[in-house]
Amino acid sequence: MLTYTGRRNLYGVYTNTTTANLTNGDMWMNNIERQILRLRNWTFLEKKDTSLTTTASTQFKELPNNVGKVRAITVTVGTQIHTPTEITTEQEWQRINQSTSTSDTAEHFFIRAGQFGLWPTPASSSNQITIYHKPVFKDLSIADYTTGGVLTATNASAAIVGTGTTWATSMAGRVLRITESDTTNKGDGYWYEISSVASTTALTLVKPYAGTSITTGNATYIIGQVGLLPEDFQEIPVLLAASKFHLTSGNNIPKSKEFKEQAADLLKAMQQEYLSKSTSPVLDMGVNEVEPLNPNLFVTQ
Repeated sequence: MLTYTGRRNLYGVYTNTTTANLTNGDMWMNNIERQILRLRNWTFLEKKDTSLTTTASTQFKELPNNVGKVRAITVTVGTQIHTPTEITTEQEWQRINQSTSTSDTAEHFFIRAGQFGLWPTPASSSNQITIYHKPVFKDLSIADYTTGGVLTATNASAAIVGTGTTWATSMAGRVLRITESDTTNKGDGYWYEISSVASTTALTLVKPYAGTSITTGNATYIIGQVGLLPEDFQEIPVLLAASKFHLTSGNNIPKSKEFKEQAADLLKAMQQEYLSKSTSPVLDMGVNEVEPLNPNLFVTQ
């Protein structure tokens, strides 16, 4: 997993470690990742948000900050899941809202200026709203956090307790890795997404910890900020940024080409793996042929 710090360090290895260059590299890598993410309907970008519930007599709600393009919305009432269809024009939305209507059976939804509306207007509160969406990419800019240690981490539990830590609620969404070792009270070396942070010494993972339990430890760890690209392909922005550096800063065309070709190979592999949900090794049947991504598209200022 390439955290912000790891990505920055690797870019420095490929180029140089001056502060000005690393700052430029951060900008290039963030821009390149953003461009890659928006060019295809990548399957790894299919996310859902369950942070909202209905409010009686309230039609519109703010979309969460991490929600980009909305794919679908469902409203769960008891055991019944309602799947409203999208209204795509203001004119049609205004037409169906000419008369006041309230019901817990959502039939339509409408996106407007960072909000979404349900029709009919919800009649009751606390019904679960699930938003299926493409997430918003947030620039990587936060250095890895390693202060203190992990005191307890129980196998099959998502709760992690720290010692000497000052964890913050803003760390939710980042990833945690407890250092692997053959000694007792050490981690398993895998990365886990953080769901929430309850205090400076307590956090909860999205998935339960799968390693051997840590009972009275002080295990070293990393909490890092990562992008949205799959782990195996997180080097692509680094390679393309390094290619730009060698082309524009040192005019080293052979070196620039070398990094660009490595990125092209990874881009091709990512397309083969993440453009289809099918387990078939065939990307498509030729009806909708997918043109491979051109690395030149991402080496921009």
